[in-house]
Amino acid sequence: MAKDLTRTSTRRRLRNEATFTERLVWNFLKDAQLDGRKFTRQKGIGHFIADFYCPEEKLAIELDGSSHDSNEAKQRDADRDDYFRSLGIQVMRFTNDEFLADCDSVIRRIRETWKGRERNVVPPSHGRPRTTRAPKRRTVAPLPPLKPMR
Repeated sequence: MAKDLTRTSTRRRLRNEATFTERLVWNFLKDAQLDGRKFTRQKGIGHFIADFYCPEEKLAIELDGSSHDSNEAKQRDADRDDYFRSLGIQVMRFTNDEFLADCDSVIRRIRETWKGRERNVVPPSHGRPRTTRAPKRRTVAPLPPLKPMR
């Protein structure tokens, strides 16, 4: 139980302290706005955490900044990728620089993973959903009589 709380707090911390690039990518993925595919961020899968995950497509998207350059980090990334693949999860890995230089190309490559399974999606409306209740009637006080102009 304590491990679950630690993982939950770690995922929460990672979401709250997201890098600039992670926030940009999340703006493309949140609210199922990328072809209606629902993504979550900092998703715990086994004892690893995926940056972004789409369960419908079994797709994990990983963003690599400079902290992924060391040999030790590369080994951890390879272990994570191997574990995800063992579960049938496809892993797409992009560098921060790659996304910042050409985000359209990265988004296009993500979309290619479900090529042939596209669907027409109405973009989500933002804000609070409208209720089906009748609007409240307001009583308005009558206006005072007009005074004649002199």
